[in-house]
Amino acid sequence: MQLYNRLQGRSVSLEDLGDVFPEEMNSFEKMLTMDKRVEFEAAFSTQTFSVDIVRDGKVVGEAPLIEGGENIPVTMENRDLFVSKYTQYLLVDSVKQQYDAFERGFLLCSSPLTSQLSGLELQLLICGTPELDFRQLRESAKVEGFDADDPYIESFWKILSSFDIFQKQKFLKFVTGSDRAPAFGLKEIRMSVQKNGVEPTERLPTAYTCFSVLLLPRYASCEKLQRLLLRAIDESEGFGLQ
Repeated sequence: MQLYNRLQGRSVSLEDLGDVFPEEMNSFEKMLTMDKRVEFEAAFSTQTFSVDIVRDGKVVGEAPLIEGGENIPVTMENRDLFVSKYTQYLLVDSVKQQYDAFERGFLLCSSPLTSQLSGLELQLLICGTPELDFRQLRESAKVEGFDADDPYIESFWKILSSFDIFQKQKFLKFVTGSDRAPAFGLKEIRMSVQKNGVEPTERLPTAYTCFSVLLLPRYASCEKLQRLLLRAIDESEGFGLQ
């Protein structure tokens, strides 16, 4: 989230650390809430306004957070400044080269409309939502070759609804190329379920991801439908969107 907030011009804050550096955020919160000086000094007696530079798991240098920071101890009086500067270092200064390159690329393909979005709205627009409401998928789906009230199709939807979140993500990626829902929900996919053969067959379900089309054979039993559908989504490889 903090990446999208930055792209929209928002400054980083301690809350942004949680997505990337949860352990550091917990340590900073502990530092800011300690109210006994003796305990504070015991816990942070060696901490200065500097941070180790680590590459390939090895400390290769030290970066001051403020001028002369390596010689300035952290105290209860200046801890707010320390947390602010350390957060700035982790989320901004330490990744400046990579972020600047990413931002230049983003600005090339953005529009005046994107500047009006919040960080959350921009994230949803680019990545979609991780929440998968398969009721929406069913409501907007089109069935071809089967009757809409066919018990076989009803069994198909029951099988999908019984999937755990990981199986639902696999199914969605199998049919659409992405394991996330569009920004406005699964109803935007408008999946097409098309009949693709009858028994006797061991043909697996297949899909055209560019058109969100599922080619579904009519198997002799619901058990076989579930078994071969799971096999198809577990073993499939192909074009995908990340």
